[in-house]
Amino acid sequence: MTYRRNIERRIEKEQNKINELREQINRTEVFIEGLQEALKMLPKDTNSSPRKGKGAIREGSDMAKVRDLIKRAGRPMRIEEIVASLGRPDTKANRMSLSGSLGRLVRNGVVFNRPKANTFSLIGMQVESIDELPPDFGVEEITSDDIPF
Repeated sequence: MTYRRNIERRIEKEQNKINELREQINRTEVFIEGLQEALKMLPKDTNSSPRKGKGAIREGSDMAKVRDLIKRAGRPMRIEEIVASLGRPDTKANRMSLSGSLGRLVRNGVVFNRPKANTFSLIGMQVESIDELPPDFGVEEITSDDIPF
């Protein structure tokens, strides 16, 4: 009978260890959640270099090729020009794919900016002023024939 009682005590002791470890895990998870919430309240560090997958451009990638292409051209380029210069067919799918990738980098403030719709340039590149609309744009001339009464 003493063997049985010894084994039962050992089982109880090990179960207590498991319960203590579970409590420690729960406390640690709550602590991590608190740290994550505190991190969300802090401003993002804009001085650090971009992390992999968050805007970094890998050498040899399409984005690196586009960067070099725009740099050689010395001016902003429309998406159609970029697709053609990369040697791809000028299809809607190719334009959308490339402009989506470029747009992500524009939103993250990495390498590219968008001075006009469907036009991309490099950050810091001098861009000619964007064409402004004429002052009478959208104003229709109304004649007496247009008035129904």
